[in-house]
Amino acid sequence: MKNKKTLAFTSLAAAALALVSTGAFAQDAGKKGAFIRGEVGKTEINNGTAGVPDSKDTSVNVRGGYYFTPNVAVEGFYGRYYDKDTTLPAGAGSVNQRVTGYGVGVVGKMRFSQDQAATTGWYGQARGGVMRADSKVETNLLANSTNIVTTDKGTVTPYAGLGVGYDFTPNVGVGLNYDYFRGRNNDAVTGAKNRYNSNTLSVGGEYRF
Repeated sequence: MKNKKTLAFTSLAAAALALVSTGAFAQDAGKKGAFIRGEVGKTEINNGTAGVPDSKDTSVNVRGGYYFTPNVAVEGFYGRYYDKDTTLPAGAGSVNQRVTGYGVGVVGKMRFSQDQAATTGWYGQARGGVMRADSKVETNLLANSTNIVTTDKGTVTPYAGLGVGYDFTPNVGVGLNYDYFRGRNNDAVTGAKNRYNSNTLSVGGEYRF
């Protein structure tokens, strides 16, 4: 399973790199400048914590950056991916996990037309970079209602994403994106180190200045 997840991430990162590289050699014309982007979607956390099942929650991301060409940009972002209570098996208690992150990266954009410098129409997009993923796990065991154990773990990790969208004007566009990263957390009871996988599917709107 670990090898399959590693292969999936490698494939996603390779696709993102290929799209960024394609954009880098496109025509240097058309819309450039700063942009802001908001995204709302669903994040599935494939949890490495024993006894805690995989679960989904609403995610919110705010991104911003600068297009040096119509096809290549840098970005920075902050996201709240997950914040949810999960009941432990046999009613033993509950676990609240909160996952947030921020990072910087590169965005590549490719038009589904021969004119890569076009400012409207359908496009494919890839992004990737480095982020800090923070996981906070709070465990409340019913055997002792005052036994609330909290652990915090920050991880510096790569992220990668792919998307498709449509630009209605040179300034306004929408998109559908998939993003992936891996983080770490500590079991709130045993202290064991675990890995988790974050998979996010979102819709977003972008404004380019």
